[in-house]
Amino acid sequence: MPHLQKTTEEQHYTKIMQLVCRLLLHIAENWQVVQEDFLDVLDLAVEVEKDVSQQAAHELGKVAMEKATAAPLPHLPGPATVL
Repeated sequence: MPHLQKTTEEQHYTKIMQLVCRLLLHIAENWQVVQEDFLDVLDLAVEVEKDVSQQAAHELGKVAMEKATAAPLPHLPGPATVL
């Protein structure tokens, strides 16, 4: 009876739904741990972002200083005068 047999696609859907349900159940049972881990990841992301910003600012400052010291001051024609 072919009409009673599940197609391969339907079998895959069934397996996927079972897996999703098991994962959701696992998350629900361990929600406190999942939430703590998520907060730890957020804290780490903020710390990494701060470090990257500080490093970028330091590098920009270094480049600006190199350009400022490498560029000669313009000289106007004529003798130098003290004001």
